[in-house]
Amino acid sequence: MFYASIIPSLVPKKGENVESTVVRIGIAILLVSILLPIGIDLLSSTDTTGWDASVISIWDVFPVFAILGVALLLWKQSRGGAN
Repeated sequence: MFYASIIPSLVPKKGENVESTVVRIGIAILLVSILLPIGIDLLSSTDTTGWDASVISIWDVFPVFAILGVALLLWKQSRGGAN
């Protein structure tokens, strides 16, 4: 299972019923669906007035680096790499 390498706590333990795993996955999806838009809104509404031009230019490419970091993390874990 691919998600097993990403989120080990969602993998059913030996002797554990599937229902508890489904509930955990549902809670994780619920939390992500609530918190992700809040985080995106906070990052996009940041007031950059008074910042140096170099800091503003770095702030503009921050989402690219965040996406690359998450993609590299997922790629590393999907290939069996350590944390």
